[in-house]
Amino acid sequence: MAERSARGFSGRALIIEDDAVIALDLQEMLGRRGFGPVEIAYTAEAAERCAAQTYSVAIVDIKLASGTSIVAARLLQNNGTPV
Repeated sequence: MAERSARGFSGRALIIEDDAVIALDLQEMLGRRGFGPVEIAYTAEAAERCAAQTYSVAIVDIKLASGTSIVAARLLQNNGTPV
């Protein structure tokens, strides 16, 4: 689970989102809440590569232009990342 810091939360965050405007907006919001670094995966392939790492939290868009992120979401959950 994400730890609280003076600014809100802390730790690495992952955003899986194929819409750049939405992804960058979420990245900014998470950064303001204290998360960092906040990584973005725009494709299903990138999401699966990122999902092998550990994050404090992940925000996941399941239906991507390049396919789905279901496999990545399951990997993240299996690693203990709140999705």
